[in-house]
Amino acid sequence: MSSDLANLREAREALEACGISVRSWAAANNFSAATVYAVLNGRSQARWGESHRVAVALGLKPAATDEQVRRVQTNLHS
Repeated sequence: MSSDLANLREAREALEACGISVRSWAAANNFSAATVYAVLNGRSQARWGESHRVAVALGLKPAATDEQVRRVQTNLHS
């Protein structure tokens, strides 16, 4: 089993262990339940947009560093 699939399984198991449904976690974090399900089921690569933010919130992907954010903002405003 690949590391990515193991991480997805661990994220689902963590929600279950806390007694939190995917739908309620999505609502509490202002995400679409469909997007959260897509990320947790591996149907989304979570590269940008809401799916990326879901993956970061679930701890599946690291958040951007301050330096990365500054670099992107500088390039956008150049």
